[in-house]
Amino acid sequence: MNNSQPDFNSDFAQHYDSFIRIAVPAYDQLFSMADSFFSLSKKPSPHLLVVGAGGGAELLYFSQTHPNWFLTGVDPSEQMLKIASYKIQQAGTENRVTLHQGFLHELPTAPKFDMATCILVLQFLPDDQAKLNLLTSVANRLEHGDPFILVSIYGDKQSIEFEKNFTAWKERFRSHGINPEKSEDVQRILNMPLISEERIQELLEEAGFQNIVNFYSAYQVGGWVAELK
Repeated sequence: MNNSQPDFNSDFAQHYDSFIRIAVPAYDQLFSMADSFFSLSKKPSPHLLVVGAGGGAELLYFSQTHPNWFLTGVDPSEQMLKIASYKIQQAGTENRVTLHQGFLHELPTAPKFDMATCILVLQFLPDDQAKLNLLTSVANRLEHGDPFILVSIYGDKQSIEFEKNFTAWKERFRSHGINPEKSEDVQRILNMPLISEERIQELLEEAGFQNIVNFYSAYQVGGWVAELK
């Protein structure tokens, strides 16, 4: 396995919830921010596609906030989906949530979804068509005008901007009791196949999205909302 990709079937799955809230400031608020864009859709009982659903945070938030929504979560990790399944069962929303262990391209392209999220997944994929293929797979399962929320770690690791942000980022980890020099999770960020914000927007456009707007930024984590052409 590439050392930029954590083994989500290992112990990483167990401590992911706590780590991600340190790594991504206002992590939980990302869902309400996404919701504010989704609320512009007036469909009565929309179906949300959650790419990288393991851990269940998005599934839990949206299924509890919107009792008339249906959700499908996709993730290749059995262990992460077990965590997601437990959370939605505890919330009592499992009757409106479908979980698929595997990859997005394995899902049928019809019927279409009404909206989609892909939060903190893209950074693990190399820019050798893999990133584009994922975004295209999302596009193939939406209809014209449907909203898409993408959140990813990004940046040119050789730039001064990235160096300054990552240095400050490490101090945030240190303030939460994590030694960034010894943490595999922190060091893994440096090994991720990251791309610039310009490249992310280029890939979104190539996949078929338009009206791309940045709505979130923290250190080298960005969030964009787009809609299908």
